[in-house]
Amino acid sequence: MKNIPNIGFEGTENKKSFELLDLSKLFARIPTIVGHNPAQPHRVSFFALLMVTNDIGTHQVDLVDYQLKTGTVLKIAKGQVHAFQKDAQYEGFLLIFTEDFILNHFSQSSINIISHFYNYHITTLVFNE
Repeated sequence: MKNIPNIGFEGTENKKSFELLDLSKLFARIPTIVGHNPAQPHRVSFFALLMVTNDIGTHQVDLVDYQLKTGTVLKIAKGQVHAFQKDAQYEGFLLIFTEDFILNHFSQSSINIISHFYNYHITTLVFNE
């Protein structure tokens, strides 16, 4: 089995700890990405919420395919392996953020709200409207 690449967070000017990406722009950029193919499994060192606003598709997390449709939100935790669908056409956004963002912007009292990011193995990854 080939090695699964580890992908780090690279925000604008390396100063941001979160970024909102338009999926159509990200999908258009995939052929130019150097170092890994987002349609192949890769491990992330940040958290992500994939939000589908139009159309249908699939997304792989920990080698399991999840069905996506308009209104779906898929959470991807730090350390999980995921892959975008090859030639994806669905529309939406990918919100990515670091653990530092969580620690610096959430109070101790709100930890229950975000604890599912750390306990992804016992909570559902997909939310549909």
